[in-house]
Amino acid sequence: MDEAFRKLLENEKPNLLLPRTNLLPQSSVDAVADKVKERYAFPTVYEAKAAIACLFQQGGTSRSCDGNMSIKVFGKDVKLAEVRKIIKDLGHSRGERKLARTMATEIQEISELFEIPGNLYLKISRSKPDKTFTLKEQTWLSDFQSMNDSCPPELKVLITESFDQRRNSNAGNQKRPSK
Repeated sequence: MDEAFRKLLENEKPNLLLPRTNLLPQSSVDAVADKVKERYAFPTVYEAKAAIACLFQQGGTSRSCDGNMSIKVFGKDVKLAEVRKIIKDLGHSRGERKLARTMATEIQEISELFEIPGNLYLKISRSKPDKTFTLKEQTWLSDFQSMNDSCPPELKVLITESFDQRRNSNAGNQKRPSK
């Protein structure tokens, strides 16, 4: 391969956005964080990322989550609907889960410091009453952590099992055809 072409591809790789990917490019994550920083007048993108993490950790990646959900952090009321609008305006409509997957380890670290369990923690703890979860384990139990290489494997299994339970429950709720 021509060296100039190789260099061109390497430079473009961080910006590549495939239609069937589970992640957003880092440049898109940075753009979202920057816009949230601007919208809420946070001093740095770190506060913006913390706000995004808190919203997503509490279920903000789910399409069924009410856009009126908000958190108060660093003296600002940050609304999920505003973050969704920013994501959409940047060309990633319904990209909350992709953004969360890309930020997954960072979200877990922020959540551990803020002591926010993942949005699947209660569901999983009810299905495993004999298991006691540490705070760190609780913070990993979010729907967007299932493909994160940093997530402990035994927790990834529990997250995936919770998806299977939901699918099986939904299949049982389907109407049967009438005879």
